[in-house]
Amino acid sequence: MWQWGELNSVCSATDDVATAMKELCAPMDGYGYFYNCNYGAQSREILQAARFRGIYVHPWTVNSLEVFESEYFDNYHGITTDHADFAKDY
Repeated sequence: MWQWGELNSVCSATDDVATAMKELCAPMDGYGYFYNCNYGAQSREILQAARFRGIYVHPWTVNSLEVFESEYFDNYHGITTDHADFAKDY
């Protein structure tokens, strides 16, 4: 299956959820898609709203174990890191 994705931080954790989703979905509506954002750019509420719309969210590049665990337990669909060993216990 072909997928299309957005690689940037279109919206910010400081945006209200409605504004964030409007900005996030504008370039992607009509596709099967995922959103690669820099870590820390999204709030838990934005992540949940994106998930509700069927958008897979993958933060990048997480190179701190503390941040990796936080993003993992926030239930992101995937996490890009230079340290695959962070995931060995999960």
